[in-house]
Amino acid sequence: MYAAALVMAVLCLLSMSLVHEVERKLPGRAVFDVSLSFCRDTAPELEQLAQVALTHGYRFVHELSRSDEVVRFSIVPLKN
Repeated sequence: MYAAALVMAVLCLLSMSLVHEVERKLPGRAVFDVSLSFCRDTAPELEQLAQVALTHGYRFVHELSRSDEVVRFSIVPLKN
């Protein structure tokens, strides 16, 4: 019984180590979800937000939601 538990623990350790190595070798991309709050009816257009993000080294991906006071969108860095 203890031998089976020990074998399972070793197999679990090996599988987690292998998965970690595979994850390190895969390409990754950071995506940031941004929420901006504004006074009612003063939120800028998405084109303006995309331009500001671009000047700071980020690319606008897509809008998540929009209301009168809050704009939520995703951005990715231009360089990793």
